[in-house]
Amino acid sequence: MKKVMKKVLQRVAIFFVSISLFSHCIVVASENHDGTQSLADVISKLSPSVVNISTTQEVKSDVRNTNEQQWEFFQKFFQHEFGDKEFDLGEELFNKPSKVYSLGSGFLVDSEGHIVTNEHVIGQADEINITIGVDESKIYKAKVVGNDKRTDLALLKIDIKEKLPFVGFGDSDSIRVGDDVIAIGNAFGFGGSVTKGIVSAKGRNLGGNFFEDFLQTDASINKGNSGGPMLNMRGEVVGVNTAILSPTGGNIGIGFAIPSNVVKDIINQLKATGKVKRGWLGVKFQPVTPSMAKALNVPEGTKGAIVNKVYENSPAAKASLKIGDFIYEFNGEELSHLNDLAKFVSHADTGKEITLGMIREGKKKFIKVTLEEPKVEDPFSEAGVTTTAIKVAGLYIVSVNNESKHRFHIPDDINGGAVIVKKNKQSNLRKLHLGDVVVSIINKGYTHKITSPLIFNNILASILQEKKQAVIFRVIRKGVPLYVEVEFGSEK
Repeated sequence: MKKVMKKVLQRVAIFFVSISLFSHCIVVASENHDGTQSLADVISKLSPSVVNISTTQEVKSDVRNTNEQQWEFFQKFFQHEFGDKEFDLGEELFNKPSKVYSLGSGFLVDSEGHIVTNEHVIGQADEINITIGVDESKIYKAKVVGNDKRTDLALLKIDIKEKLPFVGFGDSDSIRVGDDVIAIGNAFGFGGSVTKGIVSAKGRNLGGNFFEDFLQTDASINKGNSGGPMLNMRGEVVGVNTAILSPTGGNIGIGFAIPSNVVKDIINQLKATGKVKRGWLGVKFQPVTPSMAKALNVPEGTKGAIVNKVYENSPAAKASLKIGDFIYEFNGEELSHLNDLAKFVSHADTGKEITLGMIREGKKKFIKVTLEEPKVEDPFSEAGVTTTAIKVAGLYIVSVNNESKHRFHIPDDINGGAVIVKKNKQSNLRKLHLGDVVVSIINKGYTHKITSPLIFNNILASILQEKKQAVIFRVIRKGVPLYVEVEFGSEK
């Protein structure tokens, strides 16, 4: 009798555990009137935690920098009208500031008013306005707690007395290709737009200054969605929607999100100190081609990076790393692609010893290194020295990094944007010069901020789809900001 009762109790327990797990899996799903599953309930709960962000930035336009011939004409005209006396045209007439507006998304991560978004959404904004959910009647001014250009993340704060709804983070490492996801954001300024799709891929690298592995999704992400959350079916944030790949400027089903496990670490640091602390190894490296691997006697299929510079007095130098060392392992974890080394180093604690697996002169070797805080101007030198240029409209563009700064004498305080390193003679963009740093593109009254070569490629490719377009590029040329006007369509 006791054995029978024991079996009955075991089956009852299993039944209730199964029901509990099943309920957990469909916690976000309710039923439509026709009996099919719906996400309406979870969307109604999550939407109040998603915010719309609008920013304004004052931009000064100086005719003396953009058109010297017109400036000389005005000078001669006023000298003729007013005699030989000097006439000051004044700042009000020719250096009048204009306002540039942009839109984006974000989401609340606590009840106190902290908001996560992309760094490129708030950029150099002079004013950041927040509306919560779809209620546009209340506008809150936000301040920047901290931002991190390397991961394109920012933490904002609004002052509000009432407790706010917020979303929690999920585990992006456990999400699988094919899992359902939801994107909520301020698409094209409409606010509260919801789309659904799947995780299309993991570990995507976008190039430019980024070093993180992005999640790829086919959930529709459009202009204004940047900074909004990507959520799993339990309503947890698994990513921050950041970029799209599109030749037309619209959604084609290829969007990218920063994984939540990266976001959590960065946001915690920003909330605590307003900045991000990273480890520094003190090397520059580049990818290895199959031919190079053969010359280095690297086993076939081994992935890693070859060191091509070691900074003096750096952790790498102190540990006797050498140019030509092939690094394939970090603390026992094999590198799956080039970007892994930069990611592992940046996430490691300073002052702690790590072990690098490498191949030197054809032999495997393990070296212990104690990472330090950055002691050079560009602490992200580990992101590589040979940046692959993106080609668009006859231009070859790369990110702003130590190499491009040195080559084209770009001021140290300029970060982000896209640097023109080469151009074809037949390019329509002859007015752009080598070394120009493109920081924004203006088309049809809308200003597109350029934070990386990929963003430049996406924006320009979409503009080129039109038959004839007048475009204004805002560039930094030899340290001087200026506007360059280009008209497409008149030439092939």
